[in-house]
Amino acid sequence: MHARLSTGRGPCFTEPDSDREIHQFIRRRTPMQPTTARPPTVRVGVALAATVLVLALVAVAAAPSPVAGAPAVGAASSGAGPSAAAGTQATGIDSCTTIDAPGRYVLTADVSASGGGDCIVVTASDVTVDGAGHTVSGDGDHGIFVDGSATGTVSNVTVTRVKTVGWSIGVFLLDATRSRVTDIVAVDATEGIALGRSSNNLLANDTLVGNALGFALGGDSRNNVLRDNVATENKWGIHFERGSDGNLVVDNAAWNNTRWDHYSTLDAGNNPTRNLTLTSATVGLESRDVTVRAIDSAPPSPSGQRSLGEYARVVHTRGEAPISLTMHYEESVAEGTTPTLWRRSEGDWMQVAGADVDAANRTVSATAVGEGTFGLFVAASDGGGPATVAPAPLPAANTTLEPATVSVTTATATTAATPAATIATTSPSDPTSEATRTGAGTGTTPAATTGTAAGTATGPATTGTVDASGTTDTPLATGMPATGTSSDDGPGFGPAIAGLAGFAAALLAIRRRR
Repeated sequence: MHARLSTGRGPCFTEPDSDREIHQFIRRRTPMQPTTARPPTVRVGVALAATVLVLALVAVAAAPSPVAGAPAVGAASSGAGPSAAAGTQATGIDSCTTIDAPGRYVLTADVSASGGGDCIVVTASDVTVDGAGHTVSGDGDHGIFVDGSATGTVSNVTVTRVKTVGWSIGVFLLDATRSRVTDIVAVDATEGIALGRSSNNLLANDTLVGNALGFALGGDSRNNVLRDNVATENKWGIHFERGSDGNLVVDNAAWNNTRWDHYSTLDAGNNPTRNLTLTSATVGLESRDVTVRAIDSAPPSPSGQRSLGEYARVVHTRGEAPISLTMHYEESVAEGTTPTLWRRSEGDWMQVAGADVDAANRTVSATAVGEGTFGLFVAASDGGGPATVAPAPLPAANTTLEPATVSVTTATATTAATPAATIATTSPSDPTSEATRTGAGTGTTPAATTGTAAGTATGPATTGTVDASGTTDTPLATGMPATGTSSDDGPGFGPAIAGLAGFAAALLAIRRRR
């Protein structure tokens, strides 16, 4: 099942150099030259010449200015798919296609593809694919495939606001860096969102439901950030394997996954996990080749201890690397009472020695612990009473995306070779009329729809370095100046300025004849 993340093409992590060049201009002074008296006519001619020069400069300043958002001069596509010049204007796509030029691309309709293969393939850097709330469904390999394997790597690719249904992998990043997969809903796939040989990326605000693997990071995918995601009702919620380490998992929820909520194996390394919400606890975890899940029912409490209702099962998948574990507790404890961490192995509870209690943050932490079932308890003179699991507060798993109307340009797209697409030509918000079209090969999009972009629908593409809090963004250059049109002449002073310049030149000629 997991071999897909190890393609055998060999890892390649060369990142492009993003340092900006700084040009310094040095002004040099020349010695003043002695001047000689000029006749009055020459002085008048010089003055008139200066006047002509000033008027010419004013005429240049009044020349047409570029149209905001227009395609850059020289922007072109290789012919393998739609192209969009850098800027705020988006290119609409409504079918399976290959995107091989930088720009912003927006789905204008739901896409349903059959016949195997990939649907939307991105092979260029500096690309945004905005689903605008639409769905890409199919039974092929990849719903959205960001593929940098041909060039070594792609960077600064954003995939956002799209729902994938079916597919072997809903959204797949291969040889990608400094990219973002945000606000995705992936359901009924073998792997909802997967990374292979991809590092320094951000996966945030994604919802993965009903997949075999929710998140799947493998093939030496390192230093990625998973933040504010929900993985539920999968077999494995968050899955790491094959040399994928140094990934930060923070403020995520993984619950009701049938096998394991968080799973790391095959030398996956250490992927620090903080504030992972399970059904029976909120935990933090650091180790290698280790897995964690909630428990459904609590075993009997240790003698003289009362359960705080927080439990987690932690097990090695291979080896016995030491485990660092943090458990949160919701229940307020009486003043002077200290929660304790216990580990149950082979049917017996043992208190974990040296655990640290942070009363302000309501956490208990321990290092170098072995595998087992862990629970939090406080001393109780009455023997503790029955042990029960206190369900942790769980975020909602919303599998519906809000539709958005986005202003786009008309694009001619070359569809991916394999899938046959069925395209609903209306927005999800307009269910009253639908038309379908089945076919493969080359197709063109319908006329562009216009409207006001919602949320982050417009704006220049950005680059950034991913950290635990998100990205630090630097705007990208938008390319060459755009070509102006006759409607961009400004206030209309160009002809008048040119006439004045001609009059001054004629007057200068008369002076010289005198």
